[in-house]
Amino acid sequence: MRFVTLNPRTKNVNLVKDVGLIPYYLHTLFGVDATVVTYKNDEAYPYLDNEVKGLKIEFIKKRFGRQIDGMLYVLKNAKKIDVLNVYHLNTASLLSELAYKLMNKNGKIYLKLDMSREGLRTVLLKDLRGFIKRLDIKLADVVSCETVKILEVLKENFGEKIIYITNGCLIPDECRLNDYTIGNLDNSVNSDNTILTVANFGTWEKASDTLLDAFVKSAKDHDYKLKVIGSVAKEFKPYIDKILAENNDVADRIQFLGEIHDRKALYEEYRKAKIFTLPSRQESFGIVLVEAAYEGCYLITTEATAAGYDVSDNGRFGTIVKTDDVNDLAKAFTEICTNSEYDFNNHAKEISEYAEEVFNWEKIVFKLYEYL
Repeated sequence: MRFVTLNPRTKNVNLVKDVGLIPYYLHTLFGVDATVVTYKNDEAYPYLDNEVKGLKIEFIKKRFGRQIDGMLYVLKNAKKIDVLNVYHLNTASLLSELAYKLMNKNGKIYLKLDMSREGLRTVLLKDLRGFIKRLDIKLADVVSCETVKILEVLKENFGEKIIYITNGCLIPDECRLNDYTIGNLDNSVNSDNTILTVANFGTWEKASDTLLDAFVKSAKDHDYKLKVIGSVAKEFKPYIDKILAENNDVADRIQFLGEIHDRKALYEEYRKAKIFTLPSRQESFGIVLVEAAYEGCYLITTEATAAGYDVSDNGRFGTIVKTDDVNDLAKAFTEICTNSEYDFNNHAKEISEYAEEVFNWEKIVFKLYEYL
């Protein structure tokens, strides 16, 4: 089988996410000839040498825009592709699907939705945009959705064509929790009274203002720190300065660590934290939730983050709060931070084992291969 993922926006970092890991595991587990087709968006793609070794990458030239460039690639190569994998419901996917169906009537199209709640709303609209999105789904042979809540609605409208293929994450073996790391008192599992978030901080989608306001509101009731990992939007920095200036009593408990590119160091931060929060206003999935679960964190996220229900096992390993609600988020922080009966260390193993069972990429891709 020749499997081609057409995603012109692929960067090196995407190779250790679904875009790269699905074809990589199809190759390593089943011997599939797997290739990612993209523009050259980074100077180098070092993950090809180790993390996804064996995965092929093919670069296309930027000429007419990704919609046309992708379609032209498919028109030229369709007969050599057994499964064409495209992402998202948009014009680029539609043009590539049409070209593939025209040139290869025996091939299959695998459409991975990566859909947020807002995306779900637009696919049901009775306008041109909704028509294009529904046609995307109609043309595909296999359509996968990452979250159960969205899956339920899509199945009502599109039937059994929609399947559940969730997202996972690539955790280095040395960063995985095990009986020793959890039981060893000298280890750092849940060792810090920390609420951690990992995000492009300051973007509208991540609701960073809501997070800061909620932490400040709850801080008088507990002694936890808030740690922020990730880039900070330039336009959001004045808001941060305002919050810190107006709340001197808790300013030293809000720490900005910047981006952490060393994955082992990143997972160590997850592991030390007791709580992980992703209070997004809009989220297609949120891989960071899975990373945090693997490292045993208690999860706090929002109704807008559909994957929160999946990763927390419908609240068994966390709390789902109202979207963009400072009071509800602050209440969740206070309740878990002051809950003396909740044993973070003992629950860490249970959370991590659940993540390993449900969000392990090898298991996910094995299921996908059966559909393909």
